[in-house]
Amino acid sequence: MSDPTKERSTKGLWKPVLKIGLTLLVLGFVGQRSWSLIKDQDLSEISVCPGWLAVSALCYGFGWLPSIWFWRNMMIGLDQKPNWLLSGKAYFAGHLGKYIPGKAGVLLIRSAILKERGYHFAIAVLTSAYETLIIMGVGLVIAGGLAPLLVPESALIEHAPQLLNWRWLPAAILVSSAMLAIPMITWLLSKVAGKFSPSRAEIARITPTQLLKGYAVFLVSWTLLGLSLGAALQSLSEDWLSLSDLPLWMAAISASTVIGFFAIFTPGGLGVREGIMLEVLRIQPSISTEDAAIASWMLRAVWLLTEVAAFCLFWLLLRWNDRRQST
Repeated sequence: MSDPTKERSTKGLWKPVLKIGLTLLVLGFVGQRSWSLIKDQDLSEISVCPGWLAVSALCYGFGWLPSIWFWRNMMIGLDQKPNWLLSGKAYFAGHLGKYIPGKAGVLLIRSAILKERGYHFAIAVLTSAYETLIIMGVGLVIAGGLAPLLVPESALIEHAPQLLNWRWLPAAILVSSAMLAIPMITWLLSKVAGKFSPSRAEIARITPTQLLKGYAVFLVSWTLLGLSLGAALQSLSEDWLSLSDLPLWMAAISASTVIGFFAIFTPGGLGVREGIMLEVLRIQPSISTEDAAIASWMLRAVWLLTEVAAFCLFWLLLRWNDRRQST
């Protein structure tokens, strides 16, 4: 007779094996693609400005402060009042947790840290789910609205000049739709986020006012993340880049991050995000293909180090605050 326990363990093994295989496949493909773009360049000629990398890291770190504020604000509305230091520590710990297979791990890590301090686990999970869904939704609108800007103007002039005056139309349509659909979006978010709540009794519906706050603060977040990409590109370039390219940077960041988020088989969108960003940046006349390839991977390293540094900073400040209060 076959062993039921062994059969169950065998059946449960194929999913992680498949995810690891797909991740390695994506990394291999994107890595080979990146190498093909830089192999003909003398790597000794590549210079990176540490100052601009520091600016990139600062923009990225500050870019998540609106998210921490929004998450904490929602918890306060549900009678949970963690301070800024605890919220920041939990938030960036969750960010690091995205490299653990399973998207829900981010929510569970954040909520577990709050639970250790006596806060309600289910409420922390629910509000964290709201924050994640809304910021990704705003990123999706930004990516879709700014997508026409990713097509070089010279290509439009050559092939479809009549579209030049309509490049902002998708943005206007998507923003208007997002505003008009607020009642439906609040219902949908409440429905989806409820799936993350271990206790159905703790499900609370998000209000239109809270959703509008999310629109506003997450627009700031995506702007800062776009500036982080711009600073990384500037660190590789001897020519000054223009802030007029900010919509392009925001489109590249939002598109690659959102697509990487929905690529559930790879932790942290690893490989997927870099591949999308590489292809978006390399077709831009102001960005060399070598810089596009290097910046795509360099940004991953800068962001990861920033997340580690931010977590350590909040952890140290929280520990110092606890000691100060105890004395």
